[in-house]
Amino acid sequence: MTVLSKKAVFSVALSLCLFSAAAPAQKKSAGSGGEVRFKKTRITGEFISEGVATGDVNRDGKTDILSGAYWFEAPHWTKHEIDAPQAFDYKKGYSNSFLNYAMDVNQDGWVDFIRIDHPGEAAYWYENPKNKAGHWTRHQICNSLGNENPILTDMDGDGRPDLVGNDSKAG
Repeated sequence: MTVLSKKAVFSVALSLCLFSAAAPAQKKSAGSGGEVRFKKTRITGEFISEGVATGDVNRDGKTDILSGAYWFEAPHWTKHEIDAPQAFDYKKGYSNSFLNYAMDVNQDGWVDFIRIDHPGEAAYWYENPKNKAGHWTRHQICNSLGNENPILTDMDGDGRPDLVGNDSKAG
């Protein structure tokens, strides 16, 4: 089992498209339970990741999106590189970003990015450069994170999330 433990708050988004339920878009009717409308916003047309994470990357009070080699700055979803991007074709295979988590790994007050590659491949966290230009510094978490869906949860009750998964190569 591989475990990464650091104090942070994190959240995970469920889709590569951002869906939001804005207050003005909500329409309630008496007795019907109300109708909620969603606005779909396409952030990118590129296939960059199997998942996304959310967090306030630049500490402006707005929730940004992190996915694959990029983070998208709210509210206009301006694309910024975290790492050198690669081109992927969903018709031919997967990206190198299966799972994404946002948390303050090094406890410096800035949201960092955890990117989990294919099952059995290395897992990395990227250190937020605190609004400085350039790619984020990459740190290896483990050589092999083997299962399909490692989770970030507080396993030991210390109030800090732990990255939990198996090491399929260590035996």
